Amino acid sequence: MTLHLGYTVDDYDFETTRFCVKSRDKAEEGERWIEADVILAADGVKSKARTKMLARMDEVDSGGSIGSLAQS
Repeated sequence: MTLHLGYTVDDYDFETTRFCVKSRDKAEEGERWIEADVILAADGVKSKARTKMLARMDEVDSGGSIGSLAQS
């Protein structure tokens, strides 16, 4: 397993099991796609991964904010 630190995930391609990253280092421009066997996203309550996955099934992520989730 390889950990890619210092990057943010910009997009996901669940069909080919890959994700696009951008460096947090301002000197390193551009983006790159990383292929994986499995994508495990633990990106929190406003998850880009969940939103993208639900869009594949023509559903909308209705997670809301942290406050609205805590009240339910």
